[in-house]
Amino acid sequence: MKNISRKNKSYSENTHFYGRIWSIVSVVMMMVFPIVAGIVFDAWPTASAIGIGIMGILIYWAAGAVEFISYTPLLGATSIYLGFVTGNLSNLKVPCALSCIDAENAKSNTDEGDIIATVSTAVSSIVTILVIIIGVILIAATPLADLLTKPAAQKAADYLLPALFGALAVVYVSRNPKIAFPPVILMVALCIAIPKIESIISILVPFVAIFTVGVARIMYKKGWLGKNESEKTAVDVETNNVALDTEDTDKFIDELDNK
Repeated sequence: MKNISRKNKSYSENTHFYGRIWSIVSVVMMMVFPIVAGIVFDAWPTASAIGIGIMGILIYWAAGAVEFISYTPLLGATSIYLGFVTGNLSNLKVPCALSCIDAENAKSNTDEGDIIATVSTAVSSIVTILVIIIGVILIAATPLADLLTKPAAQKAADYLLPALFGALAVVYVSRNPKIAFPPVILMVALCIAIPKIESIISILVPFVAIFTVGVARIMYKKGWLGKNESEKTAVDVETNNVALDTEDTDKFIDELDNK
């Protein structure tokens, strides 16, 4: 088999090569820490305790699979590798990457969008680490912990994520409100009819995406997204061009006859 050096590989091939390596390394490191802690402190959980813990996080396994399917086309492979290793994808990485892509007037699922999402995800990861370090220092050295545990602070924190995604939603909804309203109406109706559905909202993302694509396709076929108008304009232009060509031809024939 022909041996090809890494520098001759494409950007996409290098992304997957190093992404897989560091993903495996990260998983191993995550698994090693509890094992080392158990050895050092001689504290091992029972099988029943492990089973209960696994059952408690099963829903996050489904959410992780859904996030991988939903976010990869938006952010690109490189950003997804980095985002899943560093974590906090839905709350921080995705809004940050989409905001940067939008600010640069780029598009997702393109080379430019992939690079912008990668840089923004990396910067947000570094900023997150720095903020955590500063937060730990402040909690240890100041009465900040008492302030953050007050009911008023907890209530304010509950609105941070909705406010962040709401601001992003305004940008995307304003681009094409006709496509944006059907999924919004669907999700509002589901949340009103089934209040407990909020706990599995991440799992519903691909289903709502499929619903939105289907509705958009129907609206496009019906001409509600401007298809008929654009086609009519194109036909009118072509008809005018043909009419002009016919008129010029008639004039040319008349001139020949006169000669």
